[in-house]
Amino acid sequence: HPDYRQGVVLRRLFRQTFVCLAGRDVRVVRSTVQLTNEHSIYFHRKLGFQEFSRTTTQIDFRVEAQKILSRLSRQS
Repeated sequence: HPDYRQGVVLRRLFRQTFVCLAGRDVRVVRSTVQLTNEHSIYFHRKLGFQEFSRTTTQIDFRVEAQKILSRLSRQS
């Protein structure tokens, strides 16, 4: 829902997701975002995701799970 894209709720959701992934020994997280979704592109970059592939319609991002977990913990 658009009302929950920013702020505490979204940070908590992402933090819990990455805590769960780290507990399962996931080291790298990938995400695909449509080029038309500018808010998501901004959000991924702000969290530390790095672009590793791009087509005419989408961007593929990746980030080390520990890096993003550390960043999310500092933002709470």
